[in-house]
Amino acid sequence: MATATATKPKLDTGDENTTNSLANVQQHGFSGETCEIKLFKADPTESVQQFVGLNNYTAILHRDKWIRIPVEVADHIEGLSYSILEPDPMFPDDRNKDVWAEKPRFPMQRRA
Repeated sequence: MATATATKPKLDTGDENTTNSLANVQQHGFSGETCEIKLFKADPTESVQQFVGLNNYTAILHRDKWIRIPVEVADHIEGLSYSILEPDPMFPDDRNKDVWAEKPRFPMQRRA
């Protein structure tokens, strides 16, 4: 009598757990185009992993490593910014003349 053994599914075609999956890109409402990004570590206290989610697409991005994701997700990440109050270059010692500056939230590099 033969017994059936469970096998793990292969990830060749991709599934919701992979960030390098071309097969599942369109199911999240994206165009199907992908690109590679590498997030830089802006602050030494930041985690090496960053969770992102967009249109039910989720991924954990590892900083300083190339990761293939949909271009729409890369565009969204690239567009995120925050404002910080910095000293005015003309009056660096006068805190009353500080100016607001926009900084990218996730400094990154992109390639096709």
